[in-house]
Amino acid sequence: MRTSPYEVPFDASIKVAQVAVGDTHTACITSDGSLYTWGTARQGCCADGNLSTHKILTPYKVSHRDGSPVSDAVQIQCSSHLTLVLTSDGTVYSCGGGDFGRLGTGSKDACAWLTKVDPLPKCRSITAGSLYAAAITAAPYSGASSTEEQDLSTNVPSLDTTVGSDETGGDLYMWGCNTSGALGLGHRRHRTRPTRVDMPVGVVDVGCTKGQVHPRHHQGKNLPGSEGQHTLMAGSDGCLYTCGTAHKGMLGNYNMKVFCPSDGDELTPYRVGSRTRDGKNPKYLEGKRVTQVCSAHIHSYLASEDGYMYTFGCGSNGRCGVDAYPHGVHGTKSRLKCYLFSPHRLDSVQDKHAHFICVSRYNSMAIMGPRE
Repeated sequence: MRTSPYEVPFDASIKVAQVAVGDTHTACITSDGSLYTWGTARQGCCADGNLSTHKILTPYKVSHRDGSPVSDAVQIQCSSHLTLVLTSDGTVYSCGGGDFGRLGTGSKDACAWLTKVDPLPKCRSITAGSLYAAAITAAPYSGASSTEEQDLSTNVPSLDTTVGSDETGGDLYMWGCNTSGALGLGHRRHRTRPTRVDMPVGVVDVGCTKGQVHPRHHQGKNLPGSEGQHTLMAGSDGCLYTCGTAHKGMLGNYNMKVFCPSDGDELTPYRVGSRTRDGKNPKYLEGKRVTQVCSAHIHSYLASEDGYMYTFGCGSNGRCGVDAYPHGVHGTKSRLKCYLFSPHRLDSVQDKHAHFICVSRYNSMAIMGPRE
């Protein structure tokens, strides 16, 4: 264990371009497109051909099953015993634990080699959650399937979405654990292969729940307290869409309700700010264009085009970063148990511009610069 920064032993000629961290392993991409992994390898997550649990103490250069080295990686994502890789030609590969089909290869078995996620169109970006994953296609959004499927549970009242020029989003594909409906497919069945999510607009960013390896649920019973997965999607129209568990305000689909039964879950994408399930028209985020989204165990983060950060969900232990809650509104109890059922702007950093945001089970982080 180390309590201070440690320089990973790479050759001086190797330039690291991107790093991702899972529960027990780390991966990075270098400037020449090579892929390296190290840490505690479980269920094959380090792509070294070994399914047994073992430690890799120095960076291991990953090769494909045929022995050819990975040389065209452009994005890396890690989660609990799972690694996803996107290559320059838009192909997605996975390795690690196959629980719920989260490898996207049609199998629930673990795999210690990089395996192509298929069938899947060429992609522009990937996201790895603890038990499920997502990819956004390189090709532009191809449209909603039908009027009925686009209905979004009738949650589409008046909402001002004219907040800037429309960015070209892609189609969203998801696979893996779907206990809470976080895949947005209209049901709770798991998917072992990528399945297209019927969105009303293209998707520019997607956040899959991280830090939640063993979600709480009640085997389909209509009870509160289900801390399942929830997905956030930034639409090409600038709006925020959510699906999955509504418990503790994680979807923004209730105006005043926090402990939500499973029938409050959104099984298809819900547009935040439209009519809530308790009959309100709050118009959350009106006039703001959402560009980045993150989903954690029981809280969510997003950033708008103008660089402001917003958060909602469970703020226990200060993970939401809202000023009132780290200190407690009504003492210690409020500090430890507080819930934000609508997006709250982080005013403590309103003089900064958020360029990049990320979350883990208990923490939230951002790279910020001066506001111009």
